[in-house]
Amino acid sequence: MTAALQVEGLARRHGASVVFEGVSFAVAPGEFVAIVGESGVGKSTLLNCVAGLDHWNAGRVHLAGQDLGLLDDDARARLRRRALGFVFQAFHVLPHLDVAQNVALPLLLLGRRDGDAEVAAMLDAVGLGGLGARLPQQLSGGQLQRVAIARALVHRPPLLLADEPTGNLDPATAARITDLLVGQVRATGAALVLVTHSEAAAARADRVLRLTARGVADGPR
Repeated sequence: MTAALQVEGLARRHGASVVFEGVSFAVAPGEFVAIVGESGVGKSTLLNCVAGLDHWNAGRVHLAGQDLGLLDDDARARLRRRALGFVFQAFHVLPHLDVAQNVALPLLLLGRRDGDAEVAAMLDAVGLGGLGARLPQQLSGGQLQRVAIARALVHRPPLLLADEPTGNLDPATAARITDLLVGQVRATGAALVLVTHSEAAAARADRVLRLTARGVADGPR
């Protein structure tokens, strides 16, 4: 079975400064992997690299069976649209679009203009049924993160990347969002790579990897 994500010997440097190097791991379809590590070790940078949003200095990234290093920016963007969902800590919800329009964006980028039923079903699944016409500024932080999760999963990608998705939320809301994220990933069969500082969130994972400047290793559960 082809891995949802395969990372081999990845290195990222800023000039003479090493962010990380020798990073290798694979994520199987449907697997939930948490990546933990100290602040500043490059967890978000790693996630951006494996999504093809940032460049690396050595190593290879295979996403959905394709070597990202062999693709130009346009081809990477097309692959992301089809094979990847990304949940950002800062939500990145577009303020001039209503909730339903934000969630529909991945479908529109795939040329799908008939996705109203899928958008409505996803909003129901994340507990935002009936709020599709609201603007982002009318929502709480927890609701905005639900919008971001719905948007990342509406096109049913095989891989979901989540960068500290509960970092801006209070503990109670963070726990509910973690439950929602894990539940939706399990329901859709997507693989999940979660960067987190939360021990509670990492404890939900099938496997925990600890990132250091020298690579990754199995971390404590």
